[in-house]
Amino acid sequence: MALQDRDKTALKFLVPTAALAAVIIVVATALLVRGADEPTPQLSLATGDGLVHVAPAYWCDAELTECRPHAPTAEDIAAITSTPAPVAIGKTLVLSVPAEVADGPWSLQATYWTPQGLELREWVHRSGATFSQSLESTADRVLLGVEIKPITVVQAPAGDEMTDDFLARAIFSANTTPKGFEVPAGTGVAAAPTA
Repeated sequence: MALQDRDKTALKFLVPTAALAAVIIVVATALLVRGADEPTPQLSLATGDGLVHVAPAYWCDAELTECRPHAPTAEDIAAITSTPAPVAIGKTLVLSVPAEVADGPWSLQATYWTPQGLELREWVHRSGATFSQSLESTADRVLLGVEIKPITVVQAPAGDEMTDDFLARAIFSANTTPKGFEVPAGTGVAAAPTA
């Protein structure tokens, strides 16, 4: 089957138009993907009863120059709510941080109820050294909550109560209080040594 002259003329215009449309689609897709926000990293908490993912209250780069959804204020930080992730007494919480957290130094603070009062325990992990940690909840040391903070390169301003500390680029918070457990009234806070 031979093409007629009018078919050949139509093909001369159709092929370049189709090629141009394909190039436009490829370029537009590349620009959209490049401009799309990267997903916010999430923690994974294995609670014994299931898996809970915890998103940060905010997420900033290491220099605190770009934050999502915005740079946090002191009021924002004070109003952070914890993701429910109950851990039954006698069970172990296994928390895993994503590479975006473990690639830099990060801290984990756990709050326990003990017969002597509330106990705060903190661990500081070096860059690339630790991706997960297990925490037990027992009858005499009930795990109430955890807070994970990836550490930035920005030191807290002078005059701040955290003068010797570096600021957190994010805060991940989970309430691990066992279902039905209530902290007795008048329980004081005792800080355990940093590990």
